[in-house]
Amino acid sequence: MAARARSAALPASWRRPAAHAAWVLLLSGWAVARIGRFGFHPTDQGFTLALSWRLLHGEVPHRDAVSARPLASALLHTLDFAVPGPLFLTSAMIAMVQLVVATIALATLVTGRSVLSWGPLGTGLVAAAALVNLHTFPLMAWHTIDGIFLVACGWWALRAGLRSGAALPRYGGLFLVGMAAFTKQSFVFAAALTLTYLLARHSLSFLDFLWTSAFPLAYMGFVSLAGGFTAMVEQLGGASGAWPRRAFTVWESPEAATTMLWLAACTAALVLLRRKEIATFPAVFAAALALLVVLQGDMLRAGDWGMVLLWALVFAVVARWALDERAPHGAVAVLALAAMSALSWGYDSPTLLGGSLVLSVLWSLTPELPRCSLRPVAGLAVAAVVLLGTSKLVADAHDASPYRDQPQQELTASLGLIAPALNGLRTTPSTYRYVAQIAECVRAHPAGRVAVLPDNAFAYPALGLRNPFPLDWPLPLELVGDARERMLATVPKLNAQGDYLVLFQETGYTDLEARISAGLNGQRITCGQFTGVWAPQPLATQ
Repeated sequence: MAARARSAALPASWRRPAAHAAWVLLLSGWAVARIGRFGFHPTDQGFTLALSWRLLHGEVPHRDAVSARPLASALLHTLDFAVPGPLFLTSAMIAMVQLVVATIALATLVTGRSVLSWGPLGTGLVAAAALVNLHTFPLMAWHTIDGIFLVACGWWALRAGLRSGAALPRYGGLFLVGMAAFTKQSFVFAAALTLTYLLARHSLSFLDFLWTSAFPLAYMGFVSLAGGFTAMVEQLGGASGAWPRRAFTVWESPEAATTMLWLAACTAALVLLRRKEIATFPAVFAAALALLVVLQGDMLRAGDWGMVLLWALVFAVVARWALDERAPHGAVAVLALAAMSALSWGYDSPTLLGGSLVLSVLWSLTPELPRCSLRPVAGLAVAAVVLLGTSKLVADAHDASPYRDQPQQELTASLGLIAPALNGLRTTPSTYRYVAQIAECVRAHPAGRVAVLPDNAFAYPALGLRNPFPLDWPLPLELVGDARERMLATVPKLNAQGDYLVLFQETGYTDLEARISAGLNGQRITCGQFTGVWAPQPLATQ
């Protein structure tokens, strides 16, 4: 009765939006509680939050903090610190909401239907696609998720603006697309494609160009005025490029090549049969193959299944274009965004859009698939089965292989016992000891500036530390511009000022850590598996 009363209190126009907002939050909350909080690795997790932590303390991108990418993601995730709750858990929730909303945005582009017109079946399929998009990727603040989210929402808003003629969604969408270009360089293509589309299909005004470039201009202007222009150019221009080699090398896998050839043959048959009744057979076979790719992919991180689905959508787009004699703009948008997301140093498969890819393939085949009209109750039942099945598939895959951690039954230690910011996260006892040793060493050797090299970017926001070096995670590919020289130039400054603690892991990536250690003149210490150099605050300044 109380629920009915609350529902009745909502205006009718708000009930559907409220229902959709509710399922987005419920699905995201379930994903964090069942999947995202299990498993922890001190490398990637916390990398973006550490950069946000720097910005919150007044550091200027590129001038103070070295980065191979523009820091739009770090700026965006300063908001994570404002959300009540354990930092890393709330950040995981925000990342999952981003993925779900991006999946919704792309689904509206592909289907051409408003979210508010979806029934239970459509909503359930999109929710399942969002879980496939998650696959076994770690739920954390990350620049690729941010880029996908901003581009998808930007295109969604832009289309709404073009249809209605309203300025706010049009220019707001263009602003988001421009911001996405500064999360990661691969999303620059989204801005270029968007402006080209406006020029070719609608009209491109000076305001369109201005709003698309608003965030990049503001970012570059601020950094330049703060004295970081040269460093920004050197760092962004010095980063190693990422090329779509995987899209072609995937054909070297016999299993993947066989599947893609079957998919190509089915879509070719659709074109040749030209809407004849018999065209149903290749359409059903292609749809079944696309779903089988997901099932057999085991939700593997950066797996071949993402690339196979990318090619499946290429074939489906070509077939739909030939049959309808016009481009399926929504499916092309998903295809382009998936390709951009795969331009990565270490995650070169579009598995973060695997669910959206398969949903786009199925929608492209819809005119040739058998028609069936389901009543609302039947649609709800089918949606529940699909969503529950996908949930189990994703949860089982994650349980067996959390990101850089052990199977879930071994994740028995709670990191919240070490720091409130890590509350809710569970890991193995060995990783717990590793993190605990960092926290214990910091407490035993107090200092105003603390670095834990070369990994462990999580430690700065989690433990409230200030890293005196300009780079939190000095991987070889992250050492762009004069990063190496600036890391070494920090050593004499620390020696002169004291009040520092620098910890080193047993193994590093280059000789940089050894050179830093050799140059520091403080007290040599050992904290469990870490070695370090400590110089307490000089007595004169205490």
